[in-house]
Amino acid sequence: MKLMFTFISAFLLSSAALAQSMVIQSRPSNPVEILPSQSSALTQSVRTDMRPLEGMGRVPESTFELVASSDLVVRGRWGKLLQSQNFLGYGTNPEEFQSEHRLTDRQLQQAGLPANDHEILIDEVLMGEVRGKTIVLRTLESPGAEKRSDIAEFREGTHLLFLALQPDGTTYALQGTRYDQKETSNGYVFLEHRKIKTFTDASDKVAFEREIHEVLTENAGKLGIPMR
Repeated sequence: MKLMFTFISAFLLSSAALAQSMVIQSRPSNPVEILPSQSSALTQSVRTDMRPLEGMGRVPESTFELVASSDLVVRGRWGKLLQSQNFLGYGTNPEEFQSEHRLTDRQLQQAGLPANDHEILIDEVLMGEVRGKTIVLRTLESPGAEKRSDIAEFREGTHLLFLALQPDGTTYALQGTRYDQKETSNGYVFLEHRKIKTFTDASDKVAFEREIHEVLTENAGKLGIPMR
């Protein structure tokens, strides 16, 4: 009996470790590195209830895919950091979440993911509709990540941002690293794993901008996207 109990306990621990590993590995990719989780198996399982930033991890292979999978396309600039928060998912009330899962304050903090809300200053709207000259872009990133030299340098200047509207109806998110294209003298580049890379279609600035325009004008009806 003792041997069987030992075997069952070992199996359950192994299964829990595997499940925890699967949760960690299933996290969406993001333009900025996410802090490694130090949360317990309890909070890892709780995290499955979250409604995360939607559409993360997309890897578009063409300009058409880049545009077609976006709700809003703007030319603009990264503005100020509006707020940092412990993100538990859209539609999640922190107090109710904590009470339902009987979490301590520390466990609640570990159950979420660090997120920053950034102001985006809009110079031009290429696709979609917005009110005003600014929008809020939410990123999952380590605290203070915006001050890291490679990120701070990349976020300077003019960008083409291909954005997804989030469930709250007010904030936007980047669905992957290729959805933030920084304008250079020759073409557009994106930041991935601390390296500057070039999207195949964006190596030629003029050609890339022309192709975006062609995708928008030729497929607006098919894609059901409002144009400017």
